[in-house]
Amino acid sequence: EDAATAVFDKCREGDDPLYKSGDGWRDWEGHNESGVQRSMEGYISIFTTFLDKADIKPPSQRRFVASPNTPIPGSVKRKPDLCVAKFAEESNSTPAKTKQQIASWREVLVAFELKSAGKDRLESTWLDMVKYAREIFRHQDFRRFVLGLTLCGSTMRLWGFDRLGATTSQPFDIHKNGLMFVTVLLGFLWMDDEQLGLDPDLMEVDGQRFVKINRDRKEERLIITDTLRDHAPCIVGRATTCWKAYREGDESKKPLVVKDSWQYVDRPEEGELVRKATAARVINISPYYHHETVSFNGRDDAVRSNVRKGMSAEGSSNPFTEQASISPETTRSSKASSFGVCGSSQASASMPTTNHLGKPRKPEIPEEIIKSDRGITTATKALAIYHDGQGGRESIGERQSPSSYHHAESLKGHESSLNKANVLHRDISTGNILLDEDESDGFLNDFDLAVDITRLEASGAPGKTGTKVFMAIGVLLDEPHSFMHDLESFFWVLFWICIHYTGPGKEGEPKLKFEKWNYNSAEEVADLKKGLVVG
Repeated sequence: EDAATAVFDKCREGDDPLYKSGDGWRDWEGHNESGVQRSMEGYISIFTTFLDKADIKPPSQRRFVASPNTPIPGSVKRKPDLCVAKFAEESNSTPAKTKQQIASWREVLVAFELKSAGKDRLESTWLDMVKYAREIFRHQDFRRFVLGLTLCGSTMRLWGFDRLGATTSQPFDIHKNGLMFVTVLLGFLWMDDEQLGLDPDLMEVDGQRFVKINRDRKEERLIITDTLRDHAPCIVGRATTCWKAYREGDESKKPLVVKDSWQYVDRPEEGELVRKATAARVINISPYYHHETVSFNGRDDAVRSNVRKGMSAEGSSNPFTEQASISPETTRSSKASSFGVCGSSQASASMPTTNHLGKPRKPEIPEEIIKSDRGITTATKALAIYHDGQGGRESIGERQSPSSYHHAESLKGHESSLNKANVLHRDISTGNILLDEDESDGFLNDFDLAVDITRLEASGAPGKTGTKVFMAIGVLLDEPHSFMHDLESFFWVLFWICIHYTGPGKEGEPKLKFEKWNYNSAEEVADLKKGLVVG
């Protein structure tokens, strides 16, 4: 704030100041997009030059980069007009050098969209901003939220994107509020990484990534060696990510799998259910190591209460619904999440909280989600959850010749977890039946939608869960979920294997009529399945 005030005061000096009350910024071009681009770049250069001459240096290594016609590597067409990016400390770059190329979306901290006057409320302007946020989330699994900025002529608006959707400030005119204009731009250079939305528990030092956890009241570092599962390429959602890791100081480097996701506040924690199942000696599941709810500044990392600082959506409006409609799967009952844009139907469920390694973060969606589940399991015989290219495990859906033997072994895991730990899985699918490294055993994985049957009514868990292709007919028709429905799901998994393979290692032609099941309504899929079974 002091730096912005000093720069703004400098802009008002002289007989022909850069900024004059009543007139605004000198020579500002706002009638076309290229003019806004030139004006923005020019004033950024002026502001940072003033900082250099006053020997005022931002605490972080960042720069403004302008690349309006150059797509950033990693995406086909995404090319923000301007952005704030990080650069190496040994680099000779300065914040004023805007004509440099960005190597990847992993470097982008804040994206700007510049338009001509009068386009602030256009859907196309807002969607461009949404697309940039989506790319940042997609390439940066260490993001809690993403900030952005639109400038249309002289109308500026700030944006915030999180796993519940998007929030935006009231627009303001940079000519009428010159100090705010300077404060916003320089603020992006002075904000620390946490204020820009980076997760403080996920760090990178000398090219080595690690995540911090608190286990048995002691801090541990888990060294990340590989990404086993990337989160879905969308904004709204649980953003489940899985990493392969090992505990720092463990000479044997015994592999662990870390699951990081946002969780529903009113849902049972997956880590607690797996801990219970492991303690009960349940067979053919992933053994438990640790789980925790991610905290930030001493509080559970929930979107509404922590990321948004309790900001309410009361009285807010959604220009997407006011003007043109967006694809149905992006709509949500919660106002706060109605801006969410997702590439899959996963966004249609209530929002969750964020989790690291089974650390659940409690979200408030419906109203809130928390980065609650950071769950960690051992990647020994029972735990390399996803195929990592060198060993570990792969899902039966990824296997070239799935075996009914592995299917039966995972059934043992289901029976064991239900009888020994009172845990009902409720999400049987090809992706959750995994094979051991040497393909000698099968096991059941991903208890994200599981419930303790002794507390089913109080769990807050929705009855209709799972992947439509594998969901039981009764569940599709809103019957209370029981173990019999899970057993029927095992049948549909076997059915799926039979229609996709003609023999060991022989994958058949795609069966489009069955692939469409995931896009039909639940009632339509139920009718199709009933006809298939009866026929």
